[in-house]
Amino acid sequence: MSEQVTHEVILAGGYVDGKGVRHNRVVFGHRITAKEMLDLDNDRMAQVPTQRADLIVAKEITEFGTLKMPVPLSVLLDLVDADREDLMAAQNEFAEMSSEGRKAEIRDNGATLPFGFKINDAIYTEVEFGAHNTGRDAVEADKLQLSGLSRECFLIGKQISRLKTADGAGVIDGPIALKDFEALEDGMDLVILRGAAYLWRQTFRIGRGKVSGNGRGPDGANPGNENRLERARDSSNVSGAS
Repeated sequence: MSEQVTHEVILAGGYVDGKGVRHNRVVFGHRITAKEMLDLDNDRMAQVPTQRADLIVAKEITEFGTLKMPVPLSVLLDLVDADREDLMAAQNEFAEMSSEGRKAEIRDNGATLPFGFKINDAIYTEVEFGAHNTGRDAVEADKLQLSGLSRECFLIGKQISRLKTADGAGVIDGPIALKDFEALEDGMDLVILRGAAYLWRQTFRIGRGKVSGNGRGPDGANPGNENRLERARDSSNVSGAS
């Protein structure tokens, strides 16, 4: 990013520490990276969905009153619901502001990522799918003892046939290894890929052109939702949601 983008919110209640000091000024200033999201798979506290969501929020907060950073998970869990809702809304606003107007697109056979894979100093934003997962892919993931987001990325990587730079000059043939997902510039890229992979699976089941381009599941929920990081809609400005 060309300059540091931050967003501030004042919580109505905030957190009162052991000395009676109230901390209610919160500043968001860090976009979570794909590696940080993947690392949560190895965090025991992140195995509980609500705690995982709060740990993502904590990584994006750069100031919380005068508390030492990173903000402890316990502080976020102690906030009342109204403050937590305001915090999530502020996270959304920060995500939109800091996206710098980047756009994402999901197609039935791929996606355009807002930030992309950074590999050997080149940025690959165009993703093409060409293979469907089989039981053998799942067995391989089992043998590697993969779980959570790491397992999803491993299986998504198996489905990718090609990565390309925006101008098409740079090409990397798939499949894409799990380690390369850590090269994604931004956590939102993971969310886009999850939604795109869901849509790609549906093209095999019911044929191309038969699935809604927004990639929503049968219950209307965003399959690309990673702990309230909402997948950007097709051809829309990138924004996070919490």
